[in-house]
Amino acid sequence: MILPILTHPNQILRNVSVEISNITDEIRALAHDMTETMKQAEGIGLAAPQIGKNIRLLVAGDRSQFVMINPVV
Repeated sequence: MILPILTHPNQILRNVSVEISNITDEIRALAHDMTETMKQAEGIGLAAPQIGKNIRLLVAGDRSQFVMINPVV
């Protein structure tokens, strides 16, 4: 499912995201939907807050896609 992408100045984008404690079927489905949304938008990365979810999840990639859960910079 293609999800709506939030843009600045939406406040959700400024909130601290919550760590994911369990990888559930819901998280897997969300990662799949985020990947489809990223491809549709012709992007190379999409973080969960950009689709209104305040969790630490992102998808990225160009030719091949990957999912990052609780990434640390």
